[in-house]
Amino acid sequence: MPLHKRTVSGDVTETLTYTVETADAFGAQIVDVRFYDAQGEQVSATGGSYTAEWSANGRDWMNVAVSLADAPVKDWQAGGYVKALRVVPTSITGAVTWSADFRFHGIGNSQIASSEDLAFDNGASFRVDYPFSIPQNGDPIVLKYSVTAPTILTLSTVEIDQGGVIYKVYTEAQTTETSAFTQAVPVYPKNTIVTPQVSPVEVFGGGSATFTGQQNTTLRVRTSSSNSNRVSAVSGESTRRGFGVTTVYVEIDTLAEINSDSQGVLKQEFHRI
Repeated sequence: MPLHKRTVSGDVTETLTYTVETADAFGAQIVDVRFYDAQGEQVSATGGSYTAEWSANGRDWMNVAVSLADAPVKDWQAGGYVKALRVVPTSITGAVTWSADFRFHGIGNSQIASSEDLAFDNGASFRVDYPFSIPQNGDPIVLKYSVTAPTILTLSTVEIDQGGVIYKVYTEAQTTETSAFTQAVPVYPKNTIVTPQVSPVEVFGGGSATFTGQQNTTLRVRTSSSNSNRVSAVSGESTRRGFGVTTVYVEIDTLAEINSDSQGVLKQEFHRI
């Protein structure tokens, strides 16, 4: 039977958590809990308590047992689908740090879930669906992305059903705003079966900016014909891009060779880490 094991440690005021990213864990246990002094020597705690808890989704927790810190109980068991285990301290005395040994059973390595799958299950995946229209010889569209938490971008596509555009991405250091971005662009949760988390990205339009240096991403897309038989065209990238807390700007402009209005839809998907 495959096992995943891990020891997690921290100050005696910290909750110790082990999350296994898997689709088929069917049992778990807290094997042991230990306490240490300031020199790292194992000691017996003199007071306080802690709870052993498990979760099937990483958000909602159930108590397994409460133990006095000076008489820790070993081998707590949790059955069924288990995504995470943790020990939660309450006023532990006589020690500075502590550790817990966790073990999960029945984990098939081929079924380890991706961070994208887990984010979707936990309501932490989001999408942007932004229709746009640029008149012939009109100004480009600029969007401002305020990233407030570590985020993985998994998809960016531009679909054009008239004209042609170039899509560019710039960093905050490359950007000078020339008018304010005051129009909020909707960011939609991908999974509404669960209660969605707060999006780690806020998107704003209605402003303008100038840019310097080489753009970080470029997508070019145009329809195959300018007559009534034209076919919509799509350009995109599905590679994963990681962003810390930052500000990013996207510019969508008409291709130089296009002599018509351009219209289409920008689609993006991302999730919180």
